[in-house]
Amino acid sequence: MTEKMAYEISEKGPKVADYDFRQPQRLFKDQLGTVEEIYRIFGQSLATSLGAHARIPLEVKVEKVRQLPYSDFMSSLAQPLCLGIIDIESWKGLSLVEVSTNIILTIIDRLLGGQGEIKGTESQRGLTEIELEVAKGIFGRMMENIRVAWADIDQLSLKLKSVITSLDRAQIFPPEEVVIVAVLGIKTGNLEGIIRHCIPHTLIEPITERLTPQYKYSAEQEMRVSAETVEKLRQGMQEVPITVIAELGVAQIGVGDILGLQVGDVLKLTTKADGNLILKVGDRKKFLCRPGVIGNKIAVQVTQVE
Repeated sequence: MTEKMAYEISEKGPKVADYDFRQPQRLFKDQLGTVEEIYRIFGQSLATSLGAHARIPLEVKVEKVRQLPYSDFMSSLAQPLCLGIIDIESWKGLSLVEVSTNIILTIIDRLLGGQGEIKGTESQRGLTEIELEVAKGIFGRMMENIRVAWADIDQLSLKLKSVITSLDRAQIFPPEEVVIVAVLGIKTGNLEGIIRHCIPHTLIEPITERLTPQYKYSAEQEMRVSAETVEKLRQGMQEVPITVIAELGVAQIGVGDILGLQVGDVLKLTTKADGNLILKVGDRKKFLCRPGVIGNKIAVQVTQVE
């Protein structure tokens, strides 16, 4: 066989697809699509809940879902670092959530009574001990949103182990470990950052068959309930107790003032003396009301439905 003939035969034979050993693909395209949909739900849920909690407008959108070695994820971590280590107890393993420091500082400043305006080099500094404690609460809320987003696939049990700011402490997995990384863009005002959730493929592997469109369709079929069942649930909900809170007012003070508070100090609230109070159902503002007294108990009268 001549060299030319051999070349022509090889051209007509089956083609071998390229495989990038540095970027191993453990999930199929449709499975990655399902993971992307999960984090689209996560982004919407987080923007609503965390935005309302911090009283700032938040926009959170999934950008991409990647598969890569953990060493590549490590090399892309920003400094200063804000990384939550989350124990997925139901999967018996750890995952990592990274939030841009400028975003976390802005939310923390807002929660502590500031205006949420972090500018210049201030947005690039590390977190103080007090800010780390507040950050843990933020990650706690994010975990609830992760649970909601994954609910159709699995019921996750999550526990925050720690929040770290040192790159040295981020050596959680072996460098060659394949991880699935969901990347989301987060924006408030003119400030932009990212949120990344990094999960080892070994944790997801046992439930990968649930990440297919066929599984989702099957699950939806099983979850269909009759109109009678829905009515019974609705009637049962009528008896569920809900906490209602009358909010006297809000005071915006700095961290230094908080640390210096003593017995007898007076805080000026934003509510006017003759103004309405906010009446919350759970964490949501639902009514306006006026305070009063019934017998020997403080009471409120609803004046407006929000």
